Amino acid sequence: MPSPQDTSDPPCCTASHRAEVGSVAASPATGPLAQACWDVLKGYKAGLSPLDAAMLDRLVRLGDLIPAILADAARLTLAFGALRQVQLAFDSAENRDAERQPQATAALQAVYRLLGQRWPAR
Repeated sequence: MPSPQDTSDPPCCTASHRAEVGSVAASPATGPLAQACWDVLKGYKAGLSPLDAAMLDRLVRLGDLIPAILADAARLTLAFGALRQVQLAFDSAENRDAERQPQATAALQAVYRLLGQRWPAR
């Protein structure tokens, strides 16, 4: 198999990377943005060149949704910040004590999971 440097495709367009894209699980998201993203990924997996007419149409449709993508990114940034504030405000030994504070512990564990962090060891 040629290395990415030996091909005319950029590294993100190699056959091995296309296989990785194909292994991504089906998205639970729905709507025009999710559909546009999946259409591009399917074309990418099929090996379509970005200059191929079918792929170019998919990329243009995705590009038309950039304002929605940026708005979603801003909302996610705010939500992440809010979760960090909750974590900073309520992360204490008392709230980690599952025997004395089961509800607070469960809520704090959920915040850790949402932030992609490990629950601290005792």
